[in-house]
Amino acid sequence: MVKFEKVEVESVVIGARVSRQMYKAILKLLQQGSHISVSDYLRDVLRRDLKERGLLAEGGSNNGGS
Repeated sequence: MVKFEKVEVESVVIGARVSRQMYKAILKLLQQGSHISVSDYLRDVLRRDLKERGLLAEGGSNNGGS
């Protein structure tokens, strides 16, 4: 039997206003199957940007100060 450790991740809800053109482009990506939701897409974009800037560890946990 494999035991899984429960890991609790604290999260917050943020909002963002985007142009209609950007929203339609995101919806097109969703239709193509690249992501399952707008939230999933935005998390992916934010995660990649923060990792590229060295503000987020590879595992996804924050290694920057704040």
